Amino acid sequence: LKHLRLVDTGLTGQIQLHEIEAMENLEELYLNDNSITDFVDYNENCTASELSSAAPSGNSDDFEEGWMDMETFYLSFAASATTMFLAVLAILWINPHWSNMWFYFAKTCVLVTYGFVEDNIRRLRRSGNA
Repeated sequence: LKHLRLVDTGLTGQIQLHEIEAMENLEELYLNDNSITDFVDYNENCTASELSSAAPSGNSDDFEEGWMDMETFYLSFAASATTMFLAVLAILWINPHWSNMWFYFAKTCVLVTYGFVEDNIRRLRRSGNA
């Protein structure tokens, strides 16, 4: 890979410069007329050596290791879980038949689990006394 052309790609966001910097054979990086060029001051193109000077350092607070922002992941997971919980509550409140079926299902699950645990505890007690 000698040339990396990012002209008119329609990409948004930041380029991970440390990944591009690792390409030792890269001679030129074309960025003109692209919305992702805000991280570098070059209008036409830049070489790999110039690119390495623009890359964030490893100890920077702005640069995080990994491919996923964990804070955003936790917030979006909490929002999704809350939305799903509220949707289930709304469905159960709107349709009384589904509400009755849900509580019947929950009751059946509790009774089956209780019976399973009770049977296994009896077997363990019998095998321990023998």
